[in-house]
Amino acid sequence: AWGMRDWCFTPHFLERFREFFPEAEVHRFDDAGHYVIEDAHERIIPLIAELLDRPSATMENAKPGSASASAST
Repeated sequence: AWGMRDWCFTPHFLERFREFFPEAEVHRFDDAGHYVIEDAHERIIPLIAELLDRPSATMENAKPGSASASAST
């Protein structure tokens, strides 16, 4: 969730973030600022709920005994 009216983390920072994390899911809020969750909570809370309801590929790979699970402990 990125507030496009943020005075501190301007859209330039978002573009740089996307260079480092090209697969990241990004939601831009044109009318939100630095406190994006406060400014757009009615739109962000459902997105967070949806994210938490998704099966996680990382968690699926981290089953006991798998290489991923061993590396994380």
